[in-house]
Amino acid sequence: MSRAPPPALVPLLGWAPAPALRQAQPGHGACPHHRHQPPTAREWWGRGGRRGRGPASAWLYPTTTVPTGTSAAVTLAATSRTRCGCATSGEPARHRAAALYVLPSPSGHVPRPGAAPNLHRVPFCQVLKRPRRREPGGDGSSLAASNPEQNTLFEAVRSAKIAVETVVDDWLETYKQDRETGFLELVNFIVRSCGCRGVVTLKMFRHLQNSEIIQQLTEKFEEDSAEYPLSLGTQPWRRFRATFCELVAAVVRRCQYSVVYDEFLMDALISLLTGLSDSQVRAFRHTSTLAAMKLMTALVNVALGVSLHQENNQRQYEAEWSKGPGRQATDKLEALLEKRRELQEQQEEIENMMNAIFKGIFVHRYRDVVPEIRAICMEELGTWMKSYTASFLTDGYLKYIGWTLHDKQREVRLQCVKALQGLYCHRDTAAHMELFTSRFKTRMVSMVLDKEPDVAVEVVKLLTLMLE
Repeated sequence: MSRAPPPALVPLLGWAPAPALRQAQPGHGACPHHRHQPPTAREWWGRGGRRGRGPASAWLYPTTTVPTGTSAAVTLAATSRTRCGCATSGEPARHRAAALYVLPSPSGHVPRPGAAPNLHRVPFCQVLKRPRRREPGGDGSSLAASNPEQNTLFEAVRSAKIAVETVVDDWLETYKQDRETGFLELVNFIVRSCGCRGVVTLKMFRHLQNSEIIQQLTEKFEEDSAEYPLSLGTQPWRRFRATFCELVAAVVRRCQYSVVYDEFLMDALISLLTGLSDSQVRAFRHTSTLAAMKLMTALVNVALGVSLHQENNQRQYEAEWSKGPGRQATDKLEALLEKRRELQEQQEEIENMMNAIFKGIFVHRYRDVVPEIRAICMEELGTWMKSYTASFLTDGYLKYIGWTLHDKQREVRLQCVKALQGLYCHRDTAAHMELFTSRFKTRMVSMVLDKEPDVAVEVVKLLTLMLE
């Protein structure tokens, strides 16, 4: 007599004692030296009640039966060892897998209530197994395919097959035709880069506040996954991070003479990044902070260019004015004055943008609980000071580096020391740091004994630059 499957599975299996599952007979796929009975409930779940311990099983059936009109999914037995040491093909039984039961799944055919199932014999080799759900891999492939809504910018950056400048030029054409559509494409690129499956729609953008949009995006995150592109260390995603930063810089570089000052793109983007950087979701904070810091660096370069244009304009105006009343070109003087006013307005707008990023994002994130975020802030702050010393090489900004020299994480302290190296290597900038030096020199000297060797080495280099 064959044993019934576990009681909990009977409703699912539509089990019948015979011929649904036959006792294995010699010559029909079983070991010729043994006669096996169908498995008990304990054997069904694998020995000890644990599943997935291996593909081997001693239960080998040449055929099984499936009700007509149903699609089959085979459940494999998982046992720690085989009950029989041989199989029909002469292979060790540990290399063979067998179907214990066939679970019928819904299909187009629905039998009448109470009607006996119409059974037919199906060779075991023709029964398809239900595909297993693939777990997210370490390469982040699941992140790339998690969202059915394909974002052009994200796919272009991830594939790395198109030059960033070309991608930005194409996006800029879209933005000029419809600025809301172009802006949402850029926003959804950032959202996808966070590993989020959500999409910001035009309706959401027009009718919801940023906090409400971020709340809806937060609900789209998978609770059981902590992976997002910036957290992955494989080569494709390291390249993605570099291209991500390059794209943010290229957007500002391509728009610095017109679109940056349209009072829409930068205002809306900075506002959204500020909200994302304050989220409780680490992926949002990390990605938006990186984007904001790179955006700030690009704006610093724009501000530096505007200040150089102002200096040139001032020299041209003074040269024309010095010619005297009879030789002055009135039209040229008026044009230079108009250009000066325009440059002054641009400078004020850029400074307002930088202040919004610094006060809204940097001041809060330089002490974030995530060390990678703190390190990003210190690295970019050193870049701003080195590039635009007139605005950033002041005690109001230097104090953040001095405070962070006491950080507990190696990578954060290391970025602070490297930022100071870039400042002390030039005598012009070092001359503006006397107050900082007197205030934090004790801490810098003590860091020679830092527990991290690479930090101690960089501190010695820093002190050498300070003594030169």
